[in-house]
Amino acid sequence: MRRPARGACLAPLLGIVAAADAQEPAALLRTFDGLAFHAVVEGLDGEGRLRLGGAGAAPADAAERVAAMVRDGVPLDAVESVVFDPREPAAPGDSSFVLLRSAQRLLGELSGGEGKDLLVNVHGARGATRVPLAFVAAARVAAKPLAEDGGFAQDLLKPDAAADWLYALQGERVRRLSVTVKEVRAKEILVDFTGTERTLPLERVYGMVFAQRSGAPPPAQALPLVRVGLRRHESVLGRLAAMDRQELTLVLAEGGELRFPREQVMRMRVRSPRCVFLSDLEPAKVEQTPALERVWPWVRDQAPGGQPIRLGGISYERGLVLIPRTRLSFAVPPGFARFETTVGLEDRAGPKGHAVFRILGDDKVLFDSGPFPYGTPPKPVSLDVRSVKTLTLEADFGDHLDLGDHCVFADARMRL
Repeated sequence: MRRPARGACLAPLLGIVAAADAQEPAALLRTFDGLAFHAVVEGLDGEGRLRLGGAGAAPADAAERVAAMVRDGVPLDAVESVVFDPREPAAPGDSSFVLLRSAQRLLGELSGGEGKDLLVNVHGARGATRVPLAFVAAARVAAKPLAEDGGFAQDLLKPDAAADWLYALQGERVRRLSVTVKEVRAKEILVDFTGTERTLPLERVYGMVFAQRSGAPPPAQALPLVRVGLRRHESVLGRLAAMDRQELTLVLAEGGELRFPREQVMRMRVRSPRCVFLSDLEPAKVEQTPALERVWPWVRDQAPGGQPIRLGGISYERGLVLIPRTRLSFAVPPGFARFETTVGLEDRAGPKGHAVFRILGDDKVLFDSGPFPYGTPPKPVSLDVRSVKTLTLEADFGDHLDLGDHCVFADARMRL
């Protein structure tokens, strides 16, 4: 992947940047074909292009391309990422939340509902967001978790097939009730409890976990989609409907709109037809060799335990985490030319961690890390896969057979 020439990131803005633009911090744009440059991002136009107010110095072999992007705009599906603020976002604190059936979690207060819709005041967003109940998997109304939560945290991981669970506050206790949630109103919830309709004030609700059969994931949104990283929230995925210098509007798969002030947005990452992340695909084949007679599950887009993936102190939103020995094989979509990832042992792996990373194309080794002990810096990998039909990621045993070997293939993706 091409990188900006040394010093390019600090170069003064070109003459095409107006004085007003120069007062606004330039963002770092990366395209899917490897170009990286700084520019002032004005917003999104009606043709789905990012409009640029100007650009900083670009690599000599890309100066004409950057000038054309400033003149004509950049198609959103050609943009890999936009970083407005390079700092790491603050870790979100404990908060009430709504878990969607798309597996997206919205941090914020449940401000009530209107019949079959919930109203959620998402942290950092302007106004309330409407979410249909059918697309909601769970909600914790209480601002903070309780150690004795009536089973809420456990049920969150494995909801019942047919029954909704309501967790009602009774003094210092949480009572778990099997109900059917009928409506959520401005200040109360209406449920069917043992054949009788009853209401409960929202202030007495700890949380709700909805039955698997009571809803379904929303329709898939067409690409490109944008994952927005925020100062006061976990990242949020949706369709970028509008953006100017003051505000960004994101439409969720569930239909609700989120309007964020631009100062809340630290970065955007684009899901494009030009790139596919392996964590979005189902493996064609999974092979696992037990460690100490136990097979440990591999996970997508998170570290074991549900925390964000971290390598070398940097958080990654996408990736696969494998515990040796695990091999995952994926079919390479026609036309895709490169596979890219960053490999390493997750920061929270055990200090005796020691593993081997391999990447194979049609059973031929394309990359072998060799012995990879804990503390080894993460290693970027970029491979030509134009002639490859099956790509295999392997995390193999190193010394000690240590079960803390959380082997990360961060940002594992194929691109055109």
